[in-house]
Amino acid sequence: MKTYFQFFLLLTLVFLAGCKRDELNNINFEDVPTGAYVRTITSSGTLSLAALETSAYALTVEAKDEQNGDLLQSYDLTAVFKDNTPANGIKTTTGAALKSIPASAFTKDAKSGLPRTSFTITGAELLAATKVAKADVLDKDAFEITGTVRLTNGKSFTLANSGANLTGPFYNSPFFYRLTVAK
Repeated sequence: MKTYFQFFLLLTLVFLAGCKRDELNNINFEDVPTGAYVRTITSSGTLSLAALETSAYALTVEAKDEQNGDLLQSYDLTAVFKDNTPANGIKTTTGAALKSIPASAFTKDAKSGLPRTSFTITGAELLAATKVAKADVLDKDAFEITGTVRLTNGKSFTLANSGANLTGPFYNSPFFYRLTVAK
């Protein structure tokens, strides 16, 4: 037993002596790229087929970047119509500009200290952006909205260049909203 203990002790000493302290912290965090995101604080509303033009989806979002939102230039939204009811023809569209929310529309939240804003997306705005006629929209069709965070340093961030940790439920920054039309 004593021999095993001595062997273990010797092995531990060799292992510790073999480590160089300067190699343990060789990551220069100043060179690590940082991003930005807009976190959903609240969302509410639905798109009703019966009142599509006046239906609305309301959002409150908060911006975060490496300077606590000071680099924010705009939060740009694009919309796509997904035709999930092919019985009336397939009218799915590609991305079209929906709205751009400038940094000036954001104000610092007293609790978080980060820029926050509230806005509404109406059915009329979605129809106009996607150029879809109301008659072509049926129950279960959907509008998909994607967000792009643009910064004053020229960088932009979307779902495509953001990780699952950011877009998941903890940070609640999906960069994507699907609004399904209900009866």
